[in-house]
Amino acid sequence: MNDSSPVGQNMVDEYNDKESRWKFALVDTKHGPMISMKTDNVEPRFGLKGGGPETYTVPIVFDTMLFVERMIDTKNSIDNEPLMMPKYNLRYTGNNHYYINGDVYEYDSKIYAYYETPNDANVGITVNFDGYNEWWTGGSTSNHYHENILIDLSGPQNGWVTINCKLVTGDGTYLGILKHLLKI
Repeated sequence: MNDSSPVGQNMVDEYNDKESRWKFALVDTKHGPMISMKTDNVEPRFGLKGGGPETYTVPIVFDTMLFVERMIDTKNSIDNEPLMMPKYNLRYTGNNHYYINGDVYEYDSKIYAYYETPNDANVGITVNFDGYNEWWTGGSTSNHYHENILIDLSGPQNGWVTINCKLVTGDGTYLGILKHLLKI
């Protein structure tokens, strides 16, 4: 929001304090501020599926959480809340029955990928970003917005990559809906 990244800065501060192999920075790019994550080498780690003998790649996970002292505008997050950036060709794709009251959008974005690897190596990057409110009203209740970015790259990379992304706003329960359902 406003060419800043409070969530990104929180992640940079948190991981530079506790993760010695990786270096994090918030950098200005021609596509806006982005998190830079660098390391000299990534060795794949493998786990056994169901005790073996098949294996799967164990992901490297970085996460952060930022608490705020206000209600998050999950219905109108596009105009009022921090989101992943940049967003190019933002398009409304409808209301999906999978999401409770959620409006679904798709957009294109950019990442800069630079690494050396064999041509047949695959690299997967997943980014999940969400803002949510939760409260207790006869049980746990919540609403949220969330973005999902799935990136699959093959071989070495050195440059900007266009990626397809999804944003869902207004997913969950809202007081107006509760009043209607309960006929208050």
